[in-house]
Amino acid sequence: MTGANPYVYEGTVERVVDGDTAFLRLTKKFVLLVDFGFHILDTVSLDKTAIIDCRLAGINAPELSSHDPKVKAAAHRASNELERLLQLGPLTVTTSKADKYGRWLAAITARSPSGPVNVNQAMLDGGFAVPYAG
Repeated sequence: MTGANPYVYEGTVERVVDGDTAFLRLTKKFVLLVDFGFHILDTVSLDKTAIIDCRLAGINAPELSSHDPKVKAAAHRASNELERLLQLGPLTVTTSKADKYGRWLAAITARSPSGPVNVNQAMLDGGFAVPYAG
């Protein structure tokens, strides 16, 4: 993923919108070291969770709102495939910036029992989406 200061989260699926957009529940744990002086150290943990509208970075899937029956059918297949991929296992989500619509651009990895799956690349490799640079 390009962009400065990427952030990495654990994620789960809340809702798939279409073949390149989903609402994800993102969680991040912060552990802070506190030095009280006098050789007294402790840690403080903070867990934060938010549901975020995420657009898969670098891909473009057919639009469900299309009036063309062939495009609409392809959009349903892409949406179903994204749903399947996001259910393969725990998700690691990397973001760095939002798109022009306020959705966070995300690179998603599903940690399936058979190994990690790059969800963005799998959508391209399966023919469910095309590369998108915008």
